[in-house]
Amino acid sequence: MKPGRHDLRHQVLITGAELHELQRYTALMAESFGLDRRIEAYRGIRPLSLYRWDLECLLAALGIALADQRRYPSPDAAGYQVLQTLNTRLQAEYDAHYRERSLKSPPRGHRRAHMAGETIPSQQDGAGPEGEERAPRAVRGTPSRKAK
Repeated sequence: MKPGRHDLRHQVLITGAELHELQRYTALMAESFGLDRRIEAYRGIRPLSLYRWDLECLLAALGIALADQRRYPSPDAAGYQVLQTLNTRLQAEYDAHYRERSLKSPPRGHRRAHMAGETIPSQQDGAGPEGEERAPRAVRGTPSRKAK
């Protein structure tokens, strides 16, 4: 997937035990636009560049890994604690940039808002793009008259 010009790049350094535990779960990232290969090849020397979809994939894979009772029967296991720390760090990075955007309502005129039946401010009677009043539209077949 090619990032757009407004996509944010996040630099995350993952080293030591965090990297080792994460590399054990790259099979969970099979359809992640090459993230699985980047994690396998990553050595923890330089920060890893991640986009929003990479962070979402990592958080989902970590969620599955932390829920695995066979691998981590107890939350006191060392590997579980390491993955929990990494999950907390990545979730904090994700929330810092994307939490407010996902909690806000869709932008005005957005298709999802229209499909959900929500009233979009620009569609309300007399409301212009910034809430100012606008002249009513001329009815088809009726000539519009300009005020002098």
